[in-house]
Amino acid sequence: MKISTDSVELSSISGLNLKSVNIIKKQGEAVLVEWNNAGKPERVTIPANEVTDGLCTSFVLEAGIPFGLPWEEILGNISNDADFVKALANNLRTEGVWTAEDVTPQRILAALQNTYGVDVHKILRTMKEFIRQ
Repeated sequence: MKISTDSVELSSISGLNLKSVNIIKKQGEAVLVEWNNAGKPERVTIPANEVTDGLCTSFVLEAGIPFGLPWEEILGNISNDADFVKALANNLRTEGVWTAEDVTPQRILAALQNTYGVDVHKILRTMKEFIRQ
């Protein structure tokens, strides 16, 4: 299904739930797209012809082939706190950690800092100031 962002065409299609997507990679007739799904970064592979002007239907996105590691499942093995697991999984994806090749200690630390709302440098600076007193 081709989707046009022409306001006349969009307004004539009732119930069409369009999502803004970013094309990450194109390979043949398929594209890897990323979008924000209720605050959660998501990536899926879908047919390239399903994206027009950076828009795609939610139906197509939901039917796409998921991309990346199942962080919720992986992190569930180290924590029983579902909220923590969900937040850290989202922050890992936001930091660009989708595959094993994307993992770096810096990205994991950044995701942890965002999850906990803690700045390691601020902790060290505050500790040094405390010791000086």
